[in-house]
Amino acid sequence: MLYLPFIYYSLLLLYILRKQGLSIAACMVGVYMVTSFLSIFLYHFTDSFEDLTISVAPAIMYCIVPTLVIWPFYRFNSNIKREISCNNTRVFDILSYIMIGCFVFSVLFYASDLLYLRNVGLDIGSLRGDEDYLARGSQSQSSGILRMISSICNAIGSMSSISLILCFYSICFMKRKAWFNALLFLSSMSCIIVGIVSIDRSIIFYWIIRLIFIFVMFIPYFSKQTRRIITISSLGILGIVGIYLIVLTLSRFGSESINSILYYFGQNYLYFCWYWDNYVPPVTNYGFFCPIISHFFLDWGYPVDAVPFGLLVSDSVGYFVNVFYTFMGSIMLYLGKSWIVPLSMVFIVLTLLFIRKDNKITLYDLIFVFLWAQIPYCGVILYLYTEYVYAMGFMFVLLYCIWARRREGAQGLKESSGPFVYHIIEEKKE
Repeated sequence: MLYLPFIYYSLLLLYILRKQGLSIAACMVGVYMVTSFLSIFLYHFTDSFEDLTISVAPAIMYCIVPTLVIWPFYRFNSNIKREISCNNTRVFDILSYIMIGCFVFSVLFYASDLLYLRNVGLDIGSLRGDEDYLARGSQSQSSGILRMISSICNAIGSMSSISLILCFYSICFMKRKAWFNALLFLSSMSCIIVGIVSIDRSIIFYWIIRLIFIFVMFIPYFSKQTRRIITISSLGILGIVGIYLIVLTLSRFGSESINSILYYFGQNYLYFCWYWDNYVPPVTNYGFFCPIISHFFLDWGYPVDAVPFGLLVSDSVGYFVNVFYTFMGSIMLYLGKSWIVPLSMVFIVLTLLFIRKDNKITLYDLIFVFLWAQIPYCGVILYLYTEYVYAMGFMFVLLYCIWARRREGAQGLKESSGPFVYHIIEEKKE
């Protein structure tokens, strides 16, 4: 059973590549294939899981459930060239400048923290969880209006990767100035600033795989020159981010850095199987469904955010539970394994409702695709939206795009010409 997910996802990836080419569905399956592959090495070459016996049921569930939730994105088929409308440039500009403004604010707000970390240098990993460092941070020291603004920017910044969608769309179709596109690209890294200040690798990892996802989503629309420029620029940024991750990993784990990377990316499948067979939730935390309401208005008697709730559960069950076990493991932690399939079915229905696979869509439909895809895609680690900050960022972008798509109007999608409707579907040969 150890090898089943890797074999299954490898075959599924080959099938998708043959049918669609490099699509977002292939990208999503790919992350499960890679982590399943690394789990084999983690199981055999470390002592972390030497007592684990993998049973049939969780192994099959680990293959079937992600496949089902990825299916709507396979059905969408991102490699089909579509006619994409952005009739109302004012709506586009408002969202763009909100994202840019959040980035600029984050740079200024966390400037002292970033300078402090620069002076710390190679010892940066020692600050992870350090109470003195947390107490002196800009977020801890702020209050009143400034604290409120920083919290809002952090929430919106958690979804800052949508700036990449705006940037790539602008480059491909709107032909905006280079400085504007550069600012949009930079604004996608608002979350990275928070990740650096938090000494957190996961936030940066999410940004990297989201960049790959969005790049793949736009492949049909890139010219050869545009693809080359964006690839070179992205590789440069990834190189800088990669150096930071290496420094942080070496600082935190020293000679165990290689094992830490293997553990970081390979634990998902193994922990999912262990929790399936052994974990019984001490409480049922329905705050899972409404983290924003739970944080501000409703007290369930226990926290909803992943880390504090995980610590509470750890105290109850007698072992540490704040590990990676995919979005399915998060459901198990909060509600129990009987909820995995029903909630996955609900997700599929909502995805089919929100994602249009028509040949004529709006820019905001692409953002919908990205938003919903993050649940299984970033969910290869865990379910993000139990954190109210992520949930607020998600809801902001979702509601904005619902409003923006309505502003686009039916007329914009029916017109066959116009200054901001870009026709990129190749005519079929007679």
